[in-house]
Amino acid sequence: MSGLLGGSGEAARYETRELIAAEKVRGTPLFSADGAQQGVIEDLMIDKRSGRVAFVLASTGGFLGLGASLQPLPWAAIAFDIGLGGYVLAVPAERLKDAPAYDANASLDGDYGRRLEEHYRPA
Repeated sequence: MSGLLGGSGEAARYETRELIAAEKVRGTPLFSADGAQQGVIEDLMIDKRSGRVAFVLASTGGFLGLGASLQPLPWAAIAFDIGLGGYVLAVPAERLKDAPAYDANASLDGDYGRRLEEHYRPA
Protein backbone atom coordinates (compact mmCIF):
# COMPACT_ATOMS: atom_id res chain seq x y z
CA MET A 1 0.00 0.00 0.00
CA SER A 2 1.43 3.35 -0.94
CA GLY A 3 0.58 6.84 0.18
CA LEU A 4 0.87 8.86 3.34
CA LEU A 5 0.27 6.04 5.82
CA GLY A 6 1.96 3.27 3.87
CA GLY A 7 1.78 -0.26 5.22
CA SER A 8 0.75 -1.70 8.56
CA GLY A 9 2.24 -0.03 11.61
CA GLU A 10 3.14 3.25 9.96
CA ALA A 11 -0.06 4.90 11.19
CA ALA A 12 1.35 4.75 14.71
CA ARG A 13 3.85 7.45 13.75
CA TYR A 14 0.95 9.89 13.39
CA GLU A 15 -0.72 9.08 16.70
CA THR A 16 -0.83 11.57 19.57
CA ARG A 17 -2.00 11.45 23.18
CA GLU A 18 -5.54 12.13 21.87
CA LEU A 19 -5.51 10.18 18.59
CA ILE A 20 -5.25 6.47 17.86
CA ALA A 21 -5.09 4.60 14.56
CA ALA A 22 -8.19 2.54 13.73
CA GLU A 23 -6.01 -0.52 13.18
CA LYS A 24 -5.05 -0.41 16.87
CA VAL A 25 -8.68 -0.26 18.02
CA ARG A 26 -9.65 -3.38 16.06
CA GLY A 27 -9.06 -6.49 18.14
CA THR A 28 -8.98 -4.58 21.43
CA PRO A 29 -10.84 -6.35 24.26
CA LEU A 30 -14.17 -5.00 25.52
CA PHE A 31 -14.82 -5.26 29.27
CA SER A 32 -17.77 -4.70 31.57
CA ALA A 33 -17.38 -2.33 34.51
CA ASP A 34 -16.49 -5.28 36.78
CA GLY A 35 -13.50 -6.14 34.56
CA ALA A 36 -14.96 -9.24 32.90
CA GLN A 37 -14.19 -9.46 29.19
CA GLN A 38 -17.37 -9.23 27.13
CA GLY A 39 -15.92 -9.37 23.64
CA VAL A 40 -13.60 -7.70 21.17
CA ILE A 41 -13.87 -4.54 19.09
CA GLU A 42 -14.22 -5.70 15.49
CA ASP A 43 -14.51 -2.41 13.62
CA LEU A 44 -15.16 1.30 13.75
CA MET A 45 -18.15 2.61 11.83
CA ILE A 46 -17.46 6.16 10.64
CA ASP A 47 -20.14 8.60 9.54
CA LYS A 48 -19.38 9.41 5.90
CA ARG A 49 -20.56 13.00 6.19
CA SER A 50 -19.16 14.14 9.53
CA GLY A 51 -16.09 11.88 9.57
CA ARG A 52 -16.75 10.99 13.21
CA VAL A 53 -16.91 7.52 14.71
CA ALA A 54 -20.62 6.78 14.91
CA PHE A 55 -20.25 3.50 16.74
CA VAL A 56 -18.06 0.45 17.09
CA LEU A 57 -18.99 -3.11 16.24
CA ALA A 58 -18.09 -5.49 19.02
CA SER A 59 -18.12 -9.26 18.77
CA THR A 60 -19.74 -10.49 21.98
CA GLY A 61 -20.88 -13.78 23.44
CA GLY A 62 -20.03 -17.16 22.10
CA PHE A 63 -17.04 -19.31 22.91
CA LEU A 64 -13.76 -19.37 20.97
CA GLY A 65 -15.40 -17.34 18.22
CA LEU A 66 -18.40 -19.64 17.82
CA GLY A 67 -21.85 -18.24 18.42
CA ALA A 68 -20.62 -14.66 18.80
CA SER A 69 -22.80 -11.80 17.62
CA LEU A 70 -22.01 -8.30 16.43
CA GLN A 71 -23.21 -5.58 18.76
CA PRO A 72 -23.17 -1.92 17.76
CA LEU A 73 -21.98 0.31 20.61
CA PRO A 74 -22.00 4.10 20.50
CA TRP A 75 -18.45 5.42 20.78
CA ALA A 76 -19.59 7.44 23.81
CA ALA A 77 -20.66 4.21 25.59
CA ILE A 78 -17.09 2.93 25.94
CA ALA A 79 -13.91 4.34 27.44
CA PHE A 80 -10.33 3.11 27.26
CA ASP A 81 -8.89 1.72 30.50
CA ILE A 82 -5.09 1.66 30.53
CA GLY A 83 -4.97 -0.86 33.39
CA LEU A 84 -7.18 -3.37 31.55
CA GLY A 85 -5.65 -2.64 28.16
CA GLY A 86 -9.08 -2.39 26.57
CA TYR A 87 -12.36 -0.55 26.36
CA VAL A 88 -14.89 -0.62 29.20
CA LEU A 89 -18.66 -0.33 28.83
CA ALA A 90 -20.19 2.68 30.55
CA VAL A 91 -23.32 0.64 31.26
CA PRO A 92 -23.90 -2.77 32.90
CA ALA A 93 -22.93 -5.76 30.75
CA GLU A 94 -26.54 -7.02 30.89
CA ARG A 95 -27.46 -4.32 28.39
CA LEU A 96 -25.58 -6.23 25.70
CA LYS A 97 -28.13 -9.05 25.87
CA ASP A 98 -31.17 -6.95 24.91
CA ALA A 99 -29.39 -4.38 22.75
CA PRO A 100 -30.75 -3.34 19.36
CA ALA A 101 -29.37 -5.80 16.80
CA TYR A 102 -26.89 -4.56 14.23
CA ASP A 103 -28.68 -3.41 11.09
CA ALA A 104 -26.36 -2.33 8.28
CA ASN A 105 -29.33 -0.88 6.37
CA ALA A 106 -30.68 1.28 9.20
CA SER A 107 -29.97 4.99 9.35
CA LEU A 108 -28.17 6.30 12.42
CA ASP A 109 -30.07 9.56 11.88
CA GLY A 110 -33.38 7.77 12.34
CA ASP A 111 -35.13 5.55 14.86
CA TYR A 112 -32.32 2.95 14.93
CA GLY A 113 -29.72 5.52 15.93
CA ARG A 114 -31.97 6.95 18.65
CA ARG A 115 -32.72 3.49 20.06
CA LEU A 116 -29.02 2.66 20.10
CA GLU A 117 -28.08 5.88 21.89
CA GLU A 118 -30.91 5.52 24.42
CA HIS A 119 -30.11 1.88 25.12
CA TYR A 120 -26.51 2.65 26.08
CA ARG A 121 -27.13 5.94 27.88
CA PRO A 122 -25.88 5.59 31.47
CA ALA A 123 -28.70 5.56 34.03
